[in-house]
Amino acid sequence: MQRGGRSFFKTEQGAVSVFLLLIFLGMLMLAGLVVDISRVMVAERKVQTALNTAVRSVLADYDEELVGQYGIYGVPYTTRQAEDLQRYFLVNLIEKEETFHFLRFNQDDLKITGKVEKSLLNDGAFQEQIMEYMKYKAPVMVTQNVLDIFLKGAFGKKADLLESAQPSGKTLDSILITQVDLKKALKNATRNSAKKALDQLLDLETIEQAQKDLAALMKEYEKQLQANNRQVQEIETAVTEAWRADSDEESGTGAPGGEGNAGNTPAVKAQGGKFTLPPDLQTLKKELQELPGIIKHNRALLEQIAELEEEEQALTEEIAALAQAGESTQAAREKRKQLRAEIKALNQQLKPLPQISDLSIQNKLPPALEKTEKKAKEFLREQVEAFLGRKISAGNPVTRLITDEEFRAANNRGASQPPAQEQGMFAYDEKMAQWNEKAAGELEENVFTYLKELTATLQQIAIGGVEKIYLTEYIMDKHTFITSPTQRGHYFNKGEVEYILFGRPAERDNIFLAFLSIWQLRFAVNVVDSFFTNPAPTFLSRLGTALVEGFICATNDLTNMYAGRGAPLCDSLKTLPTRLSYSDHLRLLLLMRSEKEQLDRIRQLMQINIRQTKEAFLLKDYGTRVEATAEISIDLWFASLLQLDKFGLPQVQGNRYIIKKTALAQY
Repeated sequence: MQRGGRSFFKTEQGAVSVFLLLIFLGMLMLAGLVVDISRVMVAERKVQTALNTAVRSVLADYDEELVGQYGIYGVPYTTRQAEDLQRYFLVNLIEKEETFHFLRFNQDDLKITGKVEKSLLNDGAFQEQIMEYMKYKAPVMVTQNVLDIFLKGAFGKKADLLESAQPSGKTLDSILITQVDLKKALKNATRNSAKKALDQLLDLETIEQAQKDLAALMKEYEKQLQANNRQVQEIETAVTEAWRADSDEESGTGAPGGEGNAGNTPAVKAQGGKFTLPPDLQTLKKELQELPGIIKHNRALLEQIAELEEEEQALTEEIAALAQAGESTQAAREKRKQLRAEIKALNQQLKPLPQISDLSIQNKLPPALEKTEKKAKEFLREQVEAFLGRKISAGNPVTRLITDEEFRAANNRGASQPPAQEQGMFAYDEKMAQWNEKAAGELEENVFTYLKELTATLQQIAIGGVEKIYLTEYIMDKHTFITSPTQRGHYFNKGEVEYILFGRPAERDNIFLAFLSIWQLRFAVNVVDSFFTNPAPTFLSRLGTALVEGFICATNDLTNMYAGRGAPLCDSLKTLPTRLSYSDHLRLLLLMRSEKEQLDRIRQLMQINIRQTKEAFLLKDYGTRVEATAEISIDLWFASLLQLDKFGLPQVQGNRYIIKKTALAQY
């Protein structure tokens, strides 16, 4: 027994079963942990997928009016969108299998929040929507065509010609003044030919100085004319080559404004008016070339005569002294007689001074505008003012405007500036009525400054302004204007584009300002084109003619455009089939305006037009991106036994695992 007892306590049989039990428990716990980890990973993926789907579903609830009328996607986040977000989330999250739930989500723990970001009042978000719409719309680039056609007119170069030709007018004025001075000096010298030689020499110096001054002015004037002619040649080459390149390509497109322009563009030969020396000045130039030789010849003789006259004067004084002393004066008298004979012989050798021809040329303005030409413009003004239109008013709930504070909150920008005062077509009437050199000079300066700024801006846009062109095309595509045949049922029936340009509350005021600005553009274009082609001999006559023709053509062009007919790019290119319409000129004006102002006014019109059918509509409530956060838990099957929450894992709370996910989607 003892031996048997000792064997029993010392035996090692059964020890493996204890270790196997411990290992089995550990493996069981590890397997359970792996199962829970797999469940957590699947749950997180499913929560993220369900949230992504829910957010996209909310984003699909866009405003149909915004999309239908403007191609702009926007969604508000109201109680309905919040309920839809939770409903879509749960529908996609909860398992349909009722017998077994691999993932059991605790709906009581669900916390889901959402918000709309990138408000449509934000300039960047709104412009991004426009660019996307225009990109996928693949529009016919009418604005690009108008831009290209306008730049082919080389109006910036023509404005440079107008400005650089101005000094020649001042030089001609100096020539006319100096010619009069020379003519007077020659007349005085001829009248005083019986005077002493010294006095005649002084007259010659005056004549010579006037001749030199006049010759220098003539030389400077010819240099200026040559420089102007080089500019004319450059303009001719630029215009001809621009249109030749266009005619070499198969176009087959219509005119920019839709007026129909079938066939290829014909070849263009631009012909400018050359700056030539008028016949009167050519005659004067020849006369001035002859005068220095005569002056030189006569000066040499008069200097000899002056010396002889001095000797004669001395002999006369000597004779008087001899006579007073009672001495003989015979020899002195004979010598004086001989001197006088020499003086007479020298005087006979003097060449007569030529008389400078009178100049018929005048550097003056041509006749002013006639009453009938002014009445044509007044009639056009009356036609525009007869348009009644509608008005944005504070008392009308439909025309509730987006406030400056709302725009600033969405863009973090300063206060908006009030609309700029427009000069327009009737600001020029006062200057044209004055019709003097000062008024003409101020008009010339205005035209030069306006066209240089316009062409410089358009050239920059032509190089890299695709977004600006897209914005302009979007405005013209979605809004009405005075000559538009489209009826959209908008608050402003005809003047939406004009409102975007000028921002006045009254529809008629905006249309009127559009007419003013288009007239100003046509006036400037026609002035520089007329100055380029006009063969008038002097600067002021050329400028005055250009101003009168520019005034008349601008009024006729605007009348034709108002009637639905196009206008030629300029008079020198009127043989081309290309015509620019009222809408084409609106495009040019839009390209010149601030993008921020245009974006603000587009959104004002959006809100007003949609509020006609949806009174509570406010654009500030709509955004282009939805962001949502969801928090929900699942039960842990095995991991809870390890009490992982005590190890500082915030996702684990007892036997639950908290899942928190964020999703966003945008148009």
